[in-house]
Amino acid sequence: MSHTPVLLLDLDEAVRVPLATALSAAGLAVEGSEGVEADPAPSPALVILGPVGAEGLAARVAALRSTSSRPLAVVVLLQPDHKESVVAAARAGVDDFAFLPVRADELVARAKAAALRAGAMTEMERQRRDAAALLELSQTLSSSLQVPLILHAASRLMAKVMDLERCAIVLLDAGRNEGVMVAVSEDRNIRDLRIKLDKYPEIRRVVETGAPVVVQDVSHDPMFAAVREATPGVAGTALLFPMLLDEKVSGAFFLRSRTVRRLPDEREMQFGQTVANATGVAIRNARLLEGQKQSTERISKERE
Repeated sequence: MSHTPVLLLDLDEAVRVPLATALSAAGLAVEGSEGVEADPAPSPALVILGPVGAEGLAARVAALRSTSSRPLAVVVLLQPDHKESVVAAARAGVDDFAFLPVRADELVARAKAAALRAGAMTEMERQRRDAAALLELSQTLSSSLQVPLILHAASRLMAKVMDLERCAIVLLDAGRNEGVMVAVSEDRNIRDLRIKLDKYPEIRRVVETGAPVVVQDVSHDPMFAAVREATPGVAGTALLFPMLLDEKVSGAFFLRSRTVRRLPDEREMQFGQTVANATGVAIRNARLLEGQKQSTERISKERE
């Protein structure tokens, strides 16, 4: 519940301040409680909305939900002498309402119930998106034996689901202490770029541990001390998933953002590793089939 962001909008200070205090004390994360002109906080799960005229309530609620990146619960506070607002609230599809003045404990209870519903809706939406993304990847992997197509599709899918700006796939050439960047999410034409692993401590960490690596802020992480000296101003979040074949790291999905992002949750980490594992197997199978095809062609030529 403490991770449920709650946004207070269009509330007078006399209502907003004690309400924010009560919600915070109850374990809800209050964001953006600056008042009537406040901009919506990033992806709130719940909005507590001050009195809005009956004629404008539906449009206000629709606007809030249309700009939200997640299912949004709305609790609206109504003026006691505006009984028609109850009908307007129902038609607007709000999750709950209360008449002013309202006791803080009552509103906290309503907010918690709405937040629980919003959390359940968000989790259902995440599961739906993950299932759709994995189905898309499965169809790509099963419909093509072209390694470049497989890699580019997988990198784009990973960047989209993890909501990071860039995803590269790096295959390892451990004998030469190098990697080959074989796909980049934002440009299908970028591939087969050799990189020195000495310049990428995060990739070396993946090779050493065989486990995902998460660095929320590159500009402060000790692992990047040498990188910061060579490249001042480097910043952002780094996220890597190993591609494991026969219990060895054959490559990695390498995601980066220019700015610091939130840490991925357990579901996102599981999804990322699932994609990395499936892609590694697909690459191996494609290469085996390509090798078999070449062998068959060679034998046919020898018989001619």
